Amino acid sequence: MKDAEQFLAELKRQSSKQEFDEAAWQAADPFDVPFGDELEIEIGESKEASLSAFKQEIENRAVALLARREHGDLELKTKLRQKFDSHVSKSAQELELPAWQLHELIDEVIAHCQQNNWQDNERYIEVAVNSLSQKGQGPLKIRQKLQQTCSSSELIAAYLDWGREDWAALAKEVLQKKYRATVPDSLQQRAKWTRFLQSRGFAYDQIQLAMR
Repeated sequence: MKDAEQFLAELKRQSSKQEFDEAAWQAADPFDVPFGDELEIEIGESKEASLSAFKQEIENRAVALLARREHGDLELKTKLRQKFDSHVSKSAQELELPAWQLHELIDEVIAHCQQNNWQDNERYIEVAVNSLSQKGQGPLKIRQKLQQTCSSSELIAAYLDWGREDWAALAKEVLQKKYRATVPDSLQQRAKWTRFLQSRGFAYDQIQLAMR
């Protein structure tokens, strides 16, 4: 009887040890990690978080540029693309973003800036026309610059619609400042002044009216 009791006791000890060892193995199982769909979800969430942080970085840059001065939408887009191009931006390199996706993020940021009135093409055009005309630039040169920086062609046309007499008056002021006169005393001088005013962006009829 004693031998039987000892045998049962030994079995019990072995059983307890086996259960303990199995529990320990499960606790230290190196293969107990997400796989399949669970792993894809975790990777997807991580990529989404990185994209969101990168988009915020783009927005911060856009706001900083707009805080300095007004920008046209095309000008702002160009600057953001140059800043965050994959060859320049470390964040873009780490995310391995294709160009189309980077451009899409930038477009979304610009749209967000417009919705919040941080970027406004009309405001930009008004400021640009006033500033450039005060510097003695004519409508052709101003139009060329604005078309490169802003997509609102109708607004550009509207803000440059001064009328021939108004642009001629500005051209006359430019001549007075440059040559201390507005009426040429020879054909040679007229030709020289005409070339000068054309380089400033004035139309031919505006120039001829200014030199009367």
